[in-house]
Amino acid sequence: MTSVQNVWVCAIRPKNSFCRPLQIQPFFIVAQTNYICHEKGSDAIQGRRFRMKGELSGRCACGAVTYVLHEGTRLNPYACHCTECQARTGSAFSEHMLFIRSDLEIKGRLDIGKLTQPSGAKSSISGCAICKSRIFAENNQREGFASLRCGTLYNSIDVVPKAHLWVRSKQRWVLLPADAVTMDRQPRTNDEWVRFIGFVQ
Repeated sequence: MTSVQNVWVCAIRPKNSFCRPLQIQPFFIVAQTNYICHEKGSDAIQGRRFRMKGELSGRCACGAVTYVLHEGTRLNPYACHCTECQARTGSAFSEHMLFIRSDLEIKGRLDIGKLTQPSGAKSSISGCAICKSRIFAENNQREGFASLRCGTLYNSIDVVPKAHLWVRSKQRWVLLPADAVTMDRQPRTNDEWVRFIGFVQ
Protein backbone atom coordinates (compact mmCIF):
# COMPACT_ATOMS: atom_id res chain seq x y z
CA MET A 1 0.00 0.00 0.00
CA THR A 2 1.05 3.61 -0.47
CA SER A 3 2.69 5.37 2.46
CA VAL A 4 1.14 8.72 3.33
CA GLN A 5 2.94 11.22 5.54
CA ASN A 6 0.21 13.79 6.22
CA VAL A 7 -3.55 13.44 6.18
CA TRP A 8 -5.75 16.37 7.15
CA VAL A 9 -8.62 15.22 9.35
CA CYS A 10 -11.43 17.72 9.94
CA ALA A 11 -14.30 17.44 12.37
CA ILE A 12 -17.28 19.74 12.85
CA ARG A 13 -19.06 20.02 16.17
CA PRO A 14 -21.89 22.33 17.25
CA LYS A 15 -19.64 24.93 18.88
CA ASN A 16 -16.26 24.46 17.25
CA SER A 17 -14.43 22.95 14.35
CA PHE A 18 -10.87 21.86 13.90
CA CYS A 19 -8.49 20.63 11.25
CA ARG A 20 -5.10 19.21 12.00
CA PRO A 21 -2.48 17.12 10.21
CA LEU A 22 -1.97 13.62 11.58
CA GLN A 23 1.09 11.48 10.94
CA ILE A 24 -0.02 8.00 9.96
CA GLN A 25 1.31 4.85 8.34
CA PRO A 26 -0.20 2.99 5.36
CA PHE A 27 -3.98 3.03 5.37
CA PHE A 28 -6.96 2.38 3.23
CA ILE A 29 -10.12 4.45 2.96
CA VAL A 30 -13.57 2.99 2.44
CA ALA A 31 -16.09 5.37 0.92
CA GLN A 32 -16.13 8.05 3.63
CA THR A 33 -13.42 10.27 5.05
CA ASN A 34 -14.61 9.51 8.58
CA TYR A 35 -14.03 5.80 8.03
CA ILE A 36 -10.25 5.41 8.07
CA CYS A 37 -8.92 1.98 8.94
CA HIS A 38 -5.25 1.62 9.81
CA GLU A 39 -2.85 -1.25 9.85
CA LYS A 40 -0.60 0.86 12.03
CA GLY A 41 -1.45 4.43 12.75
CA SER A 42 -1.60 7.45 14.96
CA ASP A 43 -2.61 6.81 18.55
CA ALA A 44 -4.78 9.90 18.25
CA ILE A 45 -6.92 8.08 15.69
CA GLN A 46 -6.70 4.54 17.01
CA GLY A 47 -7.72 5.70 20.47
CA ARG A 48 -10.96 7.13 19.08
CA ARG A 49 -12.28 3.89 17.64
CA PHE A 50 -15.05 1.71 19.04
CA ARG A 51 -16.56 4.21 21.50
CA MET A 52 -20.09 3.01 20.88
CA LYS A 53 -20.89 2.07 24.46
CA GLY A 54 -22.29 4.41 27.10
CA GLU A 55 -24.20 7.63 26.49
CA LEU A 56 -24.05 8.96 22.92
CA SER A 57 -25.36 12.22 21.51
CA GLY A 58 -25.80 13.95 18.19
CA ARG A 59 -27.81 16.36 16.10
CA CYS A 60 -29.21 17.09 12.68
CA ALA A 61 -27.25 19.13 10.14
CA CYS A 62 -28.73 22.50 11.15
CA GLY A 63 -28.74 21.84 14.90
CA ALA A 64 -32.49 22.31 15.40
CA VAL A 65 -32.84 18.68 16.51
CA THR A 66 -30.54 17.25 19.16
CA TYR A 67 -30.62 13.92 20.94
CA VAL A 68 -29.08 11.80 23.65
CA LEU A 69 -28.97 8.03 23.37
CA HIS A 70 -28.79 6.80 26.94
CA GLU A 71 -26.76 3.74 27.80
CA GLY A 72 -28.67 0.57 27.12
CA THR A 73 -29.00 -2.40 24.80
CA ARG A 74 -27.80 -1.71 21.26
CA LEU A 75 -26.40 -3.69 18.37
CA ASN A 76 -23.11 -2.94 16.67
CA PRO A 77 -23.12 -0.42 13.81
CA TYR A 78 -23.43 -1.76 10.29
CA ALA A 79 -23.33 -0.38 6.77
CA CYS A 80 -26.20 -1.00 4.36
CA HIS A 81 -25.52 -0.93 0.62
CA CYS A 82 -29.09 -1.61 -0.54
CA THR A 83 -30.47 0.50 -3.37
CA GLU A 84 -33.16 1.95 -1.08
CA CYS A 85 -30.53 3.37 1.29
CA GLN A 86 -28.65 4.72 -1.70
CA ALA A 87 -31.80 6.43 -2.95
CA ARG A 88 -32.81 7.80 0.46
CA THR A 89 -29.37 9.18 1.32
CA GLY A 90 -28.20 10.14 -2.15
CA SER A 91 -24.95 8.37 -1.28
CA ALA A 92 -23.29 4.98 -1.76
CA PHE A 93 -24.43 3.46 1.54
CA SER A 94 -25.76 4.32 4.98
CA GLU A 95 -24.57 3.56 8.51
CA HIS A 96 -27.07 2.31 11.10
CA MET A 97 -27.14 1.15 14.69
CA LEU A 98 -30.13 -0.66 16.21
CA PHE A 99 -31.09 0.44 19.73
CA ILE A 100 -33.98 0.36 22.20
CA ARG A 101 -36.32 3.20 21.21
CA SER A 102 -37.06 4.17 24.80
CA ASP A 103 -33.34 4.92 25.33
CA LEU A 104 -33.54 7.87 22.92
CA GLU A 105 -34.22 11.37 24.28
CA ILE A 106 -34.74 13.77 21.38
CA LYS A 107 -35.53 17.49 21.24
CA GLY A 108 -36.73 19.55 18.28
CA ARG A 109 -39.46 19.42 15.68
CA LEU A 110 -39.52 16.23 13.65
CA ASP A 111 -40.90 15.23 10.28
CA ILE A 112 -41.92 11.60 9.84
CA GLY A 113 -41.77 9.86 6.46
CA LYS A 114 -43.47 6.55 5.67
CA LEU A 115 -42.16 3.73 3.51
CA THR A 116 -43.12 0.11 2.82
CA GLN A 117 -39.98 -1.94 2.30
CA PRO A 118 -39.66 -4.84 -0.19
CA SER A 119 -39.86 -7.23 2.79
CA GLY A 120 -43.31 -5.83 3.59
CA ALA A 121 -42.08 -4.03 6.72
CA LYS A 122 -43.69 -0.65 7.23
CA SER A 123 -41.07 1.94 8.19
CA SER A 124 -41.37 5.39 9.70
CA ILE A 125 -38.33 7.65 9.27
CA SER A 126 -37.95 10.57 11.67
CA GLY A 127 -35.80 13.59 10.91
CA CYS A 128 -35.48 17.33 11.31
CA ALA A 129 -38.46 19.29 10.01
CA ILE A 130 -36.15 22.12 8.92
CA CYS A 131 -33.06 20.63 7.27
CA LYS A 132 -34.60 17.18 6.61
CA SER A 133 -31.67 15.28 8.14
CA ARG A 134 -32.78 11.73 8.96
CA ILE A 135 -32.13 10.81 12.60
CA PHE A 136 -33.71 7.39 13.19
CA ALA A 137 -36.18 4.92 11.76
CA GLU A 138 -38.59 2.31 13.12
CA ASN A 139 -40.47 -0.53 11.49
CA ASN A 140 -43.30 -2.82 12.55
CA GLN A 141 -41.14 -5.95 12.36
CA ARG A 142 -38.73 -4.83 15.09
CA GLU A 143 -41.10 -3.60 17.78
CA GLY A 144 -39.41 -1.58 20.50
CA PHE A 145 -36.24 -1.08 18.45
CA ALA A 146 -35.16 1.79 16.23
CA SER A 147 -32.28 2.35 13.84
CA LEU A 148 -30.02 5.35 14.41
CA ARG A 149 -28.36 7.09 11.46
CA CYS A 150 -24.78 7.01 12.70
CA GLY A 151 -23.67 10.03 10.67
CA THR A 152 -25.69 12.24 13.04
CA LEU A 153 -23.55 11.28 16.05
CA TYR A 154 -21.11 13.85 17.36
CA ASN A 155 -18.53 11.06 17.46
CA SER A 156 -19.40 9.70 14.02
CA ILE A 157 -15.67 9.51 13.29
CA ASP A 158 -15.55 6.61 15.78
CA VAL A 159 -18.07 4.51 13.87
CA VAL A 160 -16.60 1.43 12.21
CA PRO A 161 -19.26 -0.90 10.76
CA LYS A 162 -19.24 -4.38 12.25
CA ALA A 163 -20.71 -5.73 9.02
CA HIS A 164 -21.76 -4.71 5.51
CA LEU A 165 -25.20 -5.73 4.26
CA TRP A 166 -26.63 -5.91 0.74
CA VAL A 167 -23.17 -6.04 -0.81
CA ARG A 168 -24.78 -7.52 -3.94
CA SER A 169 -25.89 -3.96 -4.77
CA LYS A 170 -22.76 -2.22 -3.47
CA GLN A 171 -21.37 0.56 -5.65
CA ARG A 172 -18.50 -0.88 -7.67
CA TRP A 173 -16.01 1.79 -6.58
CA VAL A 174 -16.55 1.02 -2.87
CA LEU A 175 -13.71 -1.26 -1.77
CA LEU A 176 -14.24 -3.19 1.45
CA PRO A 177 -11.48 -4.61 3.67
CA ALA A 178 -10.51 -8.16 2.77
CA ASP A 179 -11.70 -9.41 6.18
CA ALA A 180 -14.98 -7.45 6.21
CA VAL A 181 -18.07 -9.32 7.45
CA THR A 182 -20.57 -9.18 4.58
CA MET A 183 -23.97 -10.48 3.54
CA ASP A 184 -25.53 -10.37 0.07
CA ARG A 185 -28.88 -9.41 1.55
CA GLN A 186 -29.75 -8.86 5.24
CA PRO A 187 -30.75 -10.96 8.27
CA ARG A 188 -34.36 -12.11 8.06
CA THR A 189 -35.33 -12.47 11.73
CA ASN A 190 -34.49 -10.63 14.94
CA ASP A 191 -32.44 -13.62 16.09
CA GLU A 192 -30.44 -13.52 12.87
CA TRP A 193 -29.78 -9.80 13.36
CA VAL A 194 -28.40 -10.44 16.83
CA ARG A 195 -26.25 -13.37 15.70
CA PHE A 196 -24.86 -11.57 12.67
CA ILE A 197 -24.34 -8.02 14.00
CA GLY A 198 -23.91 -8.73 17.72
CA PHE A 199 -24.43 -6.46 20.72
CA VAL A 200 -22.14 -3.56 21.59
CA GLN A 201 -19.80 -4.85 24.27
